[in-house]
Amino acid sequence: YEVLLKLLRTNQVAENSKKTSPTANMTGKITKANNSWIIDSGASDHVTHWENWLENVKTKSNYTSVTIPNGETLEVKRVGDIHLSKGFSLKDVLSVPDFNCNLLSVSKITRDLNCSLTFLPDKCFVQDLPSKKLIGMGKE
Repeated sequence: YEVLLKLLRTNQVAENSKKTSPTANMTGKITKANNSWIIDSGASDHVTHWENWLENVKTKSNYTSVTIPNGETLEVKRVGDIHLSKGFSLKDVLSVPDFNCNLLSVSKITRDLNCSLTFLPDKCFVQDLPSKKLIGMGKE
């Protein structure tokens, strides 16, 4: 209950200040050893804890921290791109070494890659909109 109230207050302050900060909404217990990516419809940005995956590293001028669901803020160390497969690259991924997982932001993927995501009970398909070509797939 206290965590929920803190989150609501944090969201209210963020809305009132009109300054957005990256957010992540996820459940479950994740360990850093897991190299998979979580597709997160509530995340505003892509986030990784693996700094060595980043290419075209940029300064973190616009990002200083990420707010996670428990209200804690974690420092963004770097920002860069990650190439996951042919036709599937992530731009401006936030590197947060203290985070325990890798998140793919649904809104950012669809906007940056001009694609759609289709969710089935145990799978997710990423499809290029212009060509209708399958460019990625996730599984539960």
